[in-house]
Amino acid sequence: YPIAGDSDFLVGSPLWTRAVVHLDAGDLVIEAPEASEGAIYVRELRWNGAPIARERIEHATLASGGTLQFEMAASPR
Repeated sequence: YPIAGDSDFLVGSPLWTRAVVHLDAGDLVIEAPEASEGAIYVRELRWNGAPIARERIEHATLASGGTLQFEMAASPR
């Protein structure tokens, strides 16, 4: 979700297991194979395979295209 007045997006639970957004710089692929009504908690988040330590990601990073991967779980850590 965009944050007003900030260049970051706040990451929440995805609704779909996969989505592709076609951008000028390349496709943004969002993958969450375990996403479901029973698995609503983000256990791990990775950008192009590298772990992301916080729940935010910069707009410029997403706009360049790449893969945002979610590992979902049924309970919080």
